[in-house]
Amino acid sequence: MSTTINTKNELGLERLINVKELTEIMGVNRAYFSSKIVKQTNFLEIAPPIRLYGNGAPKYQLKDVLKFIESRKNA
Repeated sequence: MSTTINTKNELGLERLINVKELTEIMGVNRAYFSSKIVKQTNFLEIAPPIRLYGNGAPKYQLKDVLKFIESRKNA
């Protein structure tokens, strides 16, 4: 049985998630995400960070994160 995740917010826009939510979805801790996933995979090519202002915290589109997870399952 597969679960569908709604990638749109209540306004119909693509949902953005922060690093904390991202690591919860992936089931890894923040240090592992920063050192292994970001630096040693093509994560940033598939899910580029979005900064809402200048040096703000990076956010990622949920649909891109799910696309990355699927690409790793198929690898």
